[in-house]
Amino acid sequence: MVLLSFLLIVVSAINYENAPKPNQVHDHDDDDDNQDLLPLESEDQSEPYDNDHDHDQDNNHLMNNYINTIGVQGLILCNSNQKYTPLVGALARITCIAEDENGYERTPFSMVSHKSNENGFFMATFLVSDVLGSDVNDMLKLKECKVFLEGCPMEAACKIASDVNNGVSGAPLSSYRFLPQKVMALYTVGPFIYTSNHPDDHY
Repeated sequence: MVLLSFLLIVVSAINYENAPKPNQVHDHDDDDDNQDLLPLESEDQSEPYDNDHDHDQDNNHLMNNYINTIGVQGLILCNSNQKYTPLVGALARITCIAEDENGYERTPFSMVSHKSNENGFFMATFLVSDVLGSDVNDMLKLKECKVFLEGCPMEAACKIASDVNNGVSGAPLSSYRFLPQKVMALYTVGPFIYTSNHPDDHY
């Protein structure tokens, strides 16, 4: 399993609230935030993440402000009778596990994305320092980050989470695109799929 050095969510045209602090869970409940979500456009200067890159060097880059913001973006769709449509109002959860200098796991960093918009698009952003800490002498090492389906509206036609693209088991963040103008690393996952009940299912 590829070890990660940080996550990043795509940012939209709106201003977002400050990311949650480590070891805290932050849920976005404001429906207004959902209206202006837009995926970031790729930048010509972007560069792919090297999975074999040394993670100690990654940490140094992070602390030197080479990258200071993390983001994740993706799509959540509804599969009803083999027809795929965007699922509005669904959520994804991003969870990271870090280790201290003695190799002990710390309480995972966890946050919930903004609700998916009319295109099924979801996103979340937070600071690298929220996960790894801000003190270079006491900085954690990121062990693993994954993205999971978190929930969908009660009135949605599709309510059964599927493991397509690891939506249930957790999609690992193994590569990113660097956005130099925003000093961010952008991860893309999914699409994740919710399904409707099978006609022959009886409960």
